Amino acid sequence: IISQLRTLAIQAEDLLQQQALEREDSDYRHLESQAIQLENLREQWLEEIRYLRKQKIESQNAANQLVIQALKRQALIATATARYQAKAQAERQNEDIRLRALRARAAQERKRLLEALAVGLTALGNGILRLLKDPDLLFKLITASLFIMIGAF
Repeated sequence: IISQLRTLAIQAEDLLQQQALEREDSDYRHLESQAIQLENLREQWLEEIRYLRKQKIESQNAANQLVIQALKRQALIATATARYQAKAQAERQNEDIRLRALRARAAQERKRLLEALAVGLTALGNGILRLLKDPDLLFKLITASLFIMIGAF
């Protein structure tokens, strides 16, 4: 009986050890399953984070492109404005130069005309004075003019 009891005790002990091993194995498999699930969740989260970062980078790049385009437009507008202002300034300066040249030419023409009139009127005045000083010459001029007029008719 004692040997049977010992056998039974050994069997019970073996059974308890086997159950403990099975429990440990079950617990280990459960923990391993949870670890795999957690790893899968971690991978999903990491993938979602990568996707969100990629979306954020793409949206930031799009915004940067818009800013770059706006800056390029502003630069083009500023360049065109500067060119227009420089051209307008040059035209104003050229206009001033042209006006000065026109005024100088007009003043020169006026001066020449006045000199020509002065010379002509001086010669005419000298001629009239000479006629008035020399009555013989005046008489000859009037007589010649009358003969020319009579001859013409």
